[in-house]
Amino acid sequence: MLTYYFPPLGGGGVQRSTKFYKYLPENGWEPLVLCAEVNPRNRIEQGLDSSGLSDVSGSGAIIRTPCKQFNRLYALLTRLRLRKLLFEAERIVPMLHMDYKSGWYASTLRVARRIVRESPVRIIYTSSPPYSAHWVGRHLQRETGLPWVADFRDPWTQMATYRGVTPLHERMDRRFERIILHEADAVIANTPINRERLIDGFGLEPGKVHVISNGFDAEDFESPHENPSASGEFTLSCVGKFYETDDPGQFFRAFRRFAERHPDARLRILGRFSRGVRVVAERSLRPETWEETDRIAHDQAVASMRRSSALLVNVPGAAAAHWVPGKLYEYLGAGRPILLIAPHDGDAAAIVRDTATGLVVPHCEESILEALETLYRGWQAGFPSWKPDPQAIARFERRVQTRALASIFDALVGVRGDSRAALPGI
Repeated sequence: MLTYYFPPLGGGGVQRSTKFYKYLPENGWEPLVLCAEVNPRNRIEQGLDSSGLSDVSGSGAIIRTPCKQFNRLYALLTRLRLRKLLFEAERIVPMLHMDYKSGWYASTLRVARRIVRESPVRIIYTSSPPYSAHWVGRHLQRETGLPWVADFRDPWTQMATYRGVTPLHERMDRRFERIILHEADAVIANTPINRERLIDGFGLEPGKVHVISNGFDAEDFESPHENPSASGEFTLSCVGKFYETDDPGQFFRAFRRFAERHPDARLRILGRFSRGVRVVAERSLRPETWEETDRIAHDQAVASMRRSSALLVNVPGAAAAHWVPGKLYEYLGAGRPILLIAPHDGDAAAIVRDTATGLVVPHCEESILEALETLYRGWQAGFPSWKPDPQAIARFERRVQTRALASIFDALVGVRGDSRAALPGI
């Protein structure tokens, strides 16, 4: 498993690989992970989250390799509040910006080569971003003939927010993406729309591209939790990033009007969000009606979800129908009503509808206000009409997602199939 982000690093990208590592042994696969060592830069970028270490305490080996990425300079510029200068300089040089983490490539390839010589490795799994993981996987596949699975836990050039610095950068990114997609033995997308875009955009065989969504670990939600009604306040929580949209003020203006009608309403945004969103929030909301925190550990995030009256998640805009924020899956496990601000024809909206876990509204102030009122009335009555579908929710458990990954592995190495044509349709 080649994945840059792994505990004790924090952030949403850590959870997918961590839970695969945790549950693959149940499916006959012993993981051996190559990840980035903790350094001053990724410590600042991602934060540390020791709560994830309990998931990676199994027997599978974890090897941490160095990444040269101007670590000391980045730490200094961060203290001086000038790190954006380094970001902008890196963006100019192809394959140097943080989506590549190219400084991780050489050390990881060297260690990976030694491992496949000395260990009974049967398959290569790579997870992006960063894309340097895929380049290491490609080299190993070419040198050893081992099957290679490339997992795009987020889209690359087809992400709604993707913008190359120049047309040259965009052509290079798309060329590198095409090479990875065509040379990998199996490709994983994280949503159905992203799968279709990969197939249509790069001429891939449909049987080669599979969907394994993100999910939630039911074990994370087993401990007793506080009754969300005990505080006497209606608490709407956004646990993680509130994404920037063309007009983020639509939500914050709606919540201000809502809070003026209901003095017992509170908004909590738990995690970093952009300066632009923060400015709009501060201008729109009364200070006593909301609070924000910096990044929090995963176990704290889970506890906060379960204490909330309702949970808020948004996507960047109408062009982001393919976008499913990772926290939406965690919300399914938390068992609280969800308010999703997103296109009705998108993958995120389909999840909320299929699981009957909340309300989906467009980026419209009046629609958001109406949904807030609906949730408030439901909270006052104890949510009698809120009836989630347990079977639909169970499809997104991490154990289920890991079984899907293991079935791809099995087919590629011939445990249950003899060729790529035998891969299961997931």
